[in-house]
Amino acid sequence: MKKKLIFIVVLVLAGLVAYKLWLAPQRDGVAARYRQQEVTWKQVEQLRSVLTLLGEKGAADDRTLVDRILQGYILRDEAKALGVTVSESEAAKKLSELPLPDGKSSLEDYLRTLGGSLTGYLDLLKQQALSKLTLERVQELLARDYCAEHGLDFDLDRLPEEVSRAVSDKIDGLIERHRDEIEYYF
Repeated sequence: MKKKLIFIVVLVLAGLVAYKLWLAPQRDGVAARYRQQEVTWKQVEQLRSVLTLLGEKGAADDRTLVDRILQGYILRDEAKALGVTVSESEAAKKLSELPLPDGKSSLEDYLRTLGGSLTGYLDLLKQQALSKLTLERVQELLARDYCAEHGLDFDLDRLPEEVSRAVSDKIDGLIERHRDEIEYYF
């Protein structure tokens, strides 16, 4: 009986080692690419930390996080095509408005507790702020266009549900519409 138990334990350990060596996703290098923009595993892990900082509960799976970064790249291209711009100073202002966890006096102080490259986190936070502001402006433009096309009065504070749904559908479909320009490496 003791030999069977030892055999089972060794077999399980061998299976775990084999999984780690050959089957588990690699956590370094590039996770995905959209046109010339790369999403690295480091960015994915930093985004996970940033979302925690921003108070977004629940760790998203890797694919969701990679797609979120990709959507930011795609959104910037779409915004550029629509003539929507967001300045660096607007993104910096947005970052300065972030609430800090208890006991933290500055964003840099908090980021140091997360470890890793402070610059990497700041860059990712800046990218997220730019993406959020860009998204808000693209949503407003799409809502304004939808209202004009359908003869509705545009009031950003009181958009009809059909307008909100149409805008959300268009934004949610960005990844799918650009699927042929995306390569995943996991």
